[in-house]
This record gives sequence, structure tokens and C-alpha cells, in this order.
Amino acid sequence: MKIQKGDYGYIKHQKKIEILKTSIMFALVIIIFTAGYVTTKSRLNLFTLVAVLGCLPASKELVSLIMILPRKGLEPGVYEKISPVAEKSSVAYEMVMTSYEKTMPLDCLAVLGNTMIGYSGSEKADVSLLEKHIRDICNGNKYKVTIKIFRDLDAFLERLSQLEEKGEPSELQDTVLNTMKAVSL
Repeated sequence: MKIQKGDYGYIKHQKKIEILKTSIMFALVIIIFTAGYVTTKSRLNLFTLVAVLGCLPASKELVSLIMILPRKGLEPGVYEKISPVAEKSSVAYEMVMTSYEKTMPLDCLAVLGNTMIGYSGSEKADVSLLEKHIRDICNGNKYKVTIKIFRDLDAFLERLSQLEEKGEPSELQDTVLNTMKAVSL
């Protein structure tokens, strides 16, 4: 089964993929340059041009690798606490939200009806900025949702269980969650 954005274990999986893609792309650049140099005994040839142009997509992959490398995945114990509680909610794990000001980890995001709650266990995460950023995305897409991000896992679990008891699923919740996945790393 392919691990997709929003699944548990995504960051660990994505790190491996990005390392592999970046390594292969730069290896191809080196092979092309070396082939041109060996055959013509000069670096002034068409192979060099192709190798230099090949650095563009390789560098793009390197940027993706640099963005994902410092991120940590969700701890298994935290996932084991959240997953049994979220039955009716649409849930995404291990998301990294990027705004113009900051990059912010979001360990879990749950949507039920018109309520969205999130958990970020990182001390570096600015919860108010994260809430504002998500609210701006939702407003830009004309989604009417209530948003609350928690730093405390117990408070998040308590609110999630309250939502599960009283909340009703809506057709919109999967759309909202897919939008959040689309704008995350």
C-alpha cells in the first residue's frame, strides 16, 4: 500500500523517496557530464550543456529534500491514542503547513462537520499563526469552518471525543481536509 500525504508514516516515507530521487537526479547529471568529458576530452561540449540543464530539476528535488529532512514524524504512542478516538472524523497526520512567515508542523488534523481541530506537539509551532493560516486558506476557498489548534494532546483528545459524540459528518469535511493536504508539504 502506498503511503499518501496525510497518512501516518508519511514523513519517514517521504524522506526516503526524496533522498532517492535527489541522488538519482544528481547521479545522472554527473554521468552525463563525465560521458561528455571522456568522449571529447573537453568540458566544452553539448553533454555539458545537458548536464547543466539537468541541474535545474535536480536542484528542485534538493529543495524538497531540504524542506522535509528536519521534520519529525508523529510518535507511535500519539498515533495509537488518536486513531481509536477518530471514527466519524476525516483525519490527516504528519502535515507540514507553510506560510509566508514560517513553516509549522501539524501532527494531526481532524475535520467533522464544520469543525476542524488540530494537534501540534512541537514547541516551535506558533499555534495562533497556524490557526490564522488555516483560517485564511479556508476563507479563501469559501469554507465555513471553526478552527482550533491544540498544543496539549490530552486537550485535543478530549475535544475530539466531544466532536465524535455530538458532531455529524458532512459532505464538505473530506473536501476541506483534501484542501489542507494539498497546501501542506
